[in-house]
Amino acid sequence: MTDIDRWLEDVWNCKPITESSVRKLCNMVKSVLVDESNIIVVDAPVKIAGDVHGQFFDVKEMFKQGGGIPEGKFIMIGDFVDRGYNSV
Repeated sequence: MTDIDRWLEDVWNCKPITESSVRKLCNMVKSVLVDESNIIVVDAPVKIAGDVHGQFFDVKEMFKQGGGIPEGKFIMIGDFVDRGYNSV
């Protein structure tokens, strides 16, 4: 039985996984994700924003609060367009 199989069995049986096991799992996942073409390295500090739904005034306020561009760095996740009267 592999580590992953043991962890899954423990989780399904409502048993906690040790911190060292979680760290090992995170490192395993990280090694897989690093090879993905849609993963990029972004240096800190960075602001993360998501689900703005194209709301122009929300985006404008986010840039105002976050330092603007190019001074501030942002990762935009989620929906960017549609929804609402002020949709971009």
